[in-house]
Amino acid sequence: MNRPKQRHPHHTPKQAFADISKWQAFLLPLVLCLCLTFACSPIPGAETTSSLEAPIQQDSGTTQPQEPRSPSPEPNQLPDRPPLPDAVQPQPPEAQKRPEPTSPETPSEYPAREQAPSPPEKLPAHWPKCDARTMALWLSPGWNYAPYPKQATETLRNILLANKVNKVFSNVSLISSDGYNTVYDNPPISIRNHNKYLKQVLPILQRGPQKIKVFAWLSASTDPKRRGYVNLSTFQFQTNLLKLAQFLLQLGFDGIHLNIEPVPDIRWCPKASDCQQGYNKTYIAFLSLLRRLQSIGKHRISVTTGSYYPTGGGTLWSADAYKQVIPYTGELVVMNYDLGILAPTTAKYQQTLFRAAVAITDTLKGQSSSVLFGLPNYLSTPGNVHHRPHETLANTLGGLRPGKDIISRLGGFAMYTEQNWTYPTGKSFSMQNFKSKPDWKSWKDIYQLGCRP
Repeated sequence: MNRPKQRHPHHTPKQAFADISKWQAFLLPLVLCLCLTFACSPIPGAETTSSLEAPIQQDSGTTQPQEPRSPSPEPNQLPDRPPLPDAVQPQPPEAQKRPEPTSPETPSEYPAREQAPSPPEKLPAHWPKCDARTMALWLSPGWNYAPYPKQATETLRNILLANKVNKVFSNVSLISSDGYNTVYDNPPISIRNHNKYLKQVLPILQRGPQKIKVFAWLSASTDPKRRGYVNLSTFQFQTNLLKLAQFLLQLGFDGIHLNIEPVPDIRWCPKASDCQQGYNKTYIAFLSLLRRLQSIGKHRISVTTGSYYPTGGGTLWSADAYKQVIPYTGELVVMNYDLGILAPTTAKYQQTLFRAAVAITDTLKGQSSSVLFGLPNYLSTPGNVHHRPHETLANTLGGLRPGKDIISRLGGFAMYTEQNWTYPTGKSFSMQNFKSKPDWKSWKDIYQLGCRP
């Protein structure tokens, strides 16, 4: 008979479990013995003194006292901690805030970037030097006739030089029909009797290498409705005015500044009787007077003119009027104020000023360096055609700045300012009032337009 096939003993679950139990009974005591051996052996380099043992006996026979132990804490009480060093003392909550991350562009992370210096602006070579430009100012008559102390004139000189003024038109006389007298006082006084004050002012202003040129400012009115009006065409008036000019030059003035108003445009003929052969009679007489004054030297003659208007009209001059006058003078001063602009605005004033600069420089071409632009710095008065909010030095600067190359062709500028700031009253002299009136900042900015330092 066939016998059943026998299986390996391990294939029987009961026998396999019994064999494992035998090995466990042998190995467990051995494992326990090894664990006890390692647990009881001392760690190399570690102290083995137990807190329950007696103090260690030294070789000298003395006994080291044991350090006192801190009392055990009471139940539910934590032992005191030793104080921490100052450097690690806990900080208040606001000091424990984490620092905010800094941008990589901040200077704390990276050094500041050095920008390459911008190259200096190349100014056109044909622009004149700034210090060669004429910067003039009309000065009131008080400086010529009032007995001011010399220190007042010294202060005046210092202020003018500090603000780039290198020429003044000193108001000497409002000419009457005889060409000699002034009508500022009543009765009229003679210039010849008051030249001692002129001799005091002139040496101070003209002193040293920074000389301020002083031109004698003579005024006259051609309006028959005004007191003391003059007839420019008469031989007597022209002769007496020439003698007066020669006398003032002998006193030490550098030249004569004529302010004759009104002188209409060359072709202004509202009535047939106003003109001769198509030219205004007063304008022709004005040219005749300038020809007569040529004997004192053309470079010593400075005249004011009307402001520019394309077609001329009244006291506004066309381009041709400037062209006819300039051969007889060393300097034209265009009065760009009291323009009487209808519905005035700052933009209209600036456009009028810029248009005048373009037209005059184009008309006179190489002779435009003899032209000064007269600029306003004074308050409006009732009934006047001057508009203070718009006709100012600051607005002048804004109107002329876009045309620097055009401005470079002009000879310079002249400031007409408040008269009372140069006319101290009584025996006191208030420099605070004097210094606060003109807009010196805009004036010095205008000085730098269209020129090379």
